[in-house]
Parts: sequence; structure tokens; C-alpha cells
Amino acid sequence: MYDSSLIRGAVAAPSDPTMSEPGFELQANAAGFYELKIWGKFPPRWLANLTSALSSRNIGIHRGAAHKVTPSLWLGTLEISPAAAGELPDRLDYLALTRDGAELPETADRVRLESFSLERRDGALFVEVNGSDSVGFLVTLLKTFAFFSLFPSEVRIDTPGGRVHDRFWLKGVAGIAPSDASMQGLRIELEKLLRT
Repeated sequence: MYDSSLIRGAVAAPSDPTMSEPGFELQANAAGFYELKIWGKFPPRWLANLTSALSSRNIGIHRGAAHKVTPSLWLGTLEISPAAAGELPDRLDYLALTRDGAELPETADRVRLESFSLERRDGALFVEVNGSDSVGFLVTLLKTFAFFSLFPSEVRIDTPGGRVHDRFWLKGVAGIAPSDASMQGLRIELEKLLRT
């Protein structure tokens, strides 16, 4: 069973929406998972960096959400746990992981989607995906988005029973609305990930 102690890596409290210093809190829960709260001003690829670093350590993300509080300030909560041979989450510097990603392990599975949808919503491109969870699933999607200069302004992650149901609100660089070309290019790439 995990230690239930609270691990802090911050000087500001996450409940303060005006905080400018990045930080995190990690709390073990009774279900055997860790709840990671993370906040601060992060670069556009911070979430891809964090998720790739976690995947490379065999740490899974079971559910979570993150959103921009301001154009540059993020607030997120992720429920994570290590695989049997994974590194324990309480030994990591999560702020460093937002800056320095990692290569996916060679054992990473090819991502396969069962379905996806794209639509424009309030100046963002809303993307919803469903499929079977696999190592590197979220990382692959985030890197695919970034290839088209699309970055999340909000993310909702859910993997009940090994099933993925993730939702993303994507915008272009500096928060501009995604172009038709980016949307079409992303649709083509996601179609390649569909199960056949």
C-alpha cells in the first residue's frame, strides 16, 4: 500500500488562481493511486513532455483534467499509478518533467483508435477519441496535435477499465483559432489510427 503522505513541490497553493510560480502536490489515495495536482505557466508542449516522461517510467494516467486558467496559466489534476515494474510516483520532480520529455519505451504499442470526432467549438477544435488504452496513447495524440501546431487549452482524460475516452480543446499558437488546413490534416492522421 502506498504511503499517504502529501508531497509538495511548490510555494503556492493550487487553490490560488493568481499564482505565478509553478508547483505541484502529490497525494496517495485509498484506492492505491496518486492524485497529482499541478499548476503554473508552462510551455505549449508541457503536457506532451509530462505524459511521455510518465510513460517512459511505466506510470499510467487513469483519469484527469487540465485547463488554462489564463492564456498562459494551467491548472490540472491527474490520477496516476505505476505499473508493476514502474518507478514510484513519489520520487519524481513533475515540474522538471514538464520541461524535459522522454522517448517512449520500445515496448510501446501502436496506438489504435476505435472512433474519433472533430468539430469547431468557441474558437477551438474539439477532438474526442475512443479506443483501448496502451502505453504511449496520450503522448502519441499530443504529438500528433503538435505536428499541426495545435495545442490543448483544455484536456479531459478517462480510462475506465482500460478503455480510453479522451477529450481535447485545441488551439493554434498564441491561442488562435485552428485553421481549416490544420483541422483537415489532423483528420487524415487520426483516420490512419483507426482500427481496420
